Amino acid sequence: MAKKNKKFDARNLRCLVCGTHRGIIHKYGLNICRRCFREDALRIGFRKYS
Repeated sequence: MAKKNKKFDARNLRCLVCGTHRGIIHKYGLNICRRCFREDALRIGFRKYS
């Protein structure tokens, strides 16, 4: 049986800022956790609408 090529695995994804592996946002290539995203969202270029 051939091995599966797992490109994204929960064990491999870590936050680039704080290093945690919980709550990772990897959409748009961010690869940061939700807590670090909330702190840096304005600097990155995201806007809060409500």
